[in-house]
Amino acid sequence: MRINIALEGKYEGKYIAWALDYPGCFGYGLNEEEAIINFPNDFLAYQNWINFKAGRDSWLKDLTDFDIHLIESFKNFETAENKVVCSWFQEDGSPLNHQEIDRATKILNWTRKDLLDLWRMIPDVVMFQEFEGERWTINEIFGHVANAEWWYLDRLSLTDCGKDMLPIDPLERLAHVRENLIRVLPGLEKKHIVSELEGEIWSPRKIIRRACWHEKDHLVHIQKIINR
Repeated sequence: MRINIALEGKYEGKYIAWALDYPGCFGYGLNEEEAIINFPNDFLAYQNWINFKAGRDSWLKDLTDFDIHLIESFKNFETAENKVVCSWFQEDGSPLNHQEIDRATKILNWTRKDLLDLWRMIPDVVMFQEFEGERWTINEIFGHVANAEWWYLDRLSLTDCGKDMLPIDPLERLAHVRENLIRVLPGLEKKHIVSELEGEIWSPRKIIRRACWHEKDHLVHIQKIINR
């Protein structure tokens, strides 16, 4: 099977390899070559994760051979207002179909369960501890995940309230924003929506790509912090 990937760089000093047809599948490298070389292992890890979560219903359980094809690259840049513009790929402009929305919803539900399971494992003293080299406490990282997801939705005017109206508690904020995302996704089926805001282009497909990535990325981030 052919796996199309696209490269984004740099993002926080790294390059990201995105599997464009597989939400939540991505990998990193310090340069473009490393991101591409690492990606087969990243995809295998993603396949194992999907197989574990979906069980007999996994849409990747029969995939044995695949070829990686780099089809696009995007260089992140800053606008005159010092805002970082992140990747837009041609595939991001394609409307979502029913199957893609269904699978993305499953992935979002699985990553959210993993995030909440992780929350329950962390003692309060660790949750609010400041760690050297980190911008936020773990509690603040949970809030950041919610804020970012709200921001993605806001790019297409899909939020149900202003950011200042979101719950203060991180868990309640996470739940509120995710419920809104899951609620609006079915209405985006087959809709060709592309919008530019503050120099960056957005679409429903890009929102899914970024939301699935961001939660999984911070899951790993938090695990690394507590395992120090």
